[in-house]
Amino acid sequence: QAQQYLPNSSDALMVEDAGLFVDALQGFPGVYSAYVLNTIGCKGMLRLMVGEASRGAQFEAVAALLLDGEVHVSRGICRGQLSFEASGNEGFGFDPIFIPDAIEVDGDPSSTSGLTFADVDLSVKEQFSHRRKALNCLIELLLTTEAASSS
Repeated sequence: QAQQYLPNSSDALMVEDAGLFVDALQGFPGVYSAYVLNTIGCKGMLRLMVGEASRGAQFEAVAALLLDGEVHVSRGICRGQLSFEASGNEGFGFDPIFIPDAIEVDGDPSSTSGLTFADVDLSVKEQFSHRRKALNCLIELLLTTEAASSS
């Protein structure tokens, strides 16, 4: 789509989108995450999970960059599970009900253990979030592409 809007442009365009994919709900809400958040919110998602033993979920982000007529795409995933109740005041969206798998931050493996994205400081979340992973992957892809074209 980006190529359609900038067919003869030398400008770069980057887009990114993310969603919550819940295992027990066969990936729902997925690409409908924004709509689901706006209609039933975190409380509604938790109601959908009542009685579900498996609470596995993941946030997925996709970043795409149109640069010099080429489209570069990357993906980032953060695995975790849905909590039983909302917790925390940081972040946005489904952050209050998503508990990422324990991540070691600055040598402390318990720094996110059992905490929702909304419980952890944004500076901690930024180190391992799905968006960060997608953007880091895109940067690595660009560096690899640049290195290959330079040799």
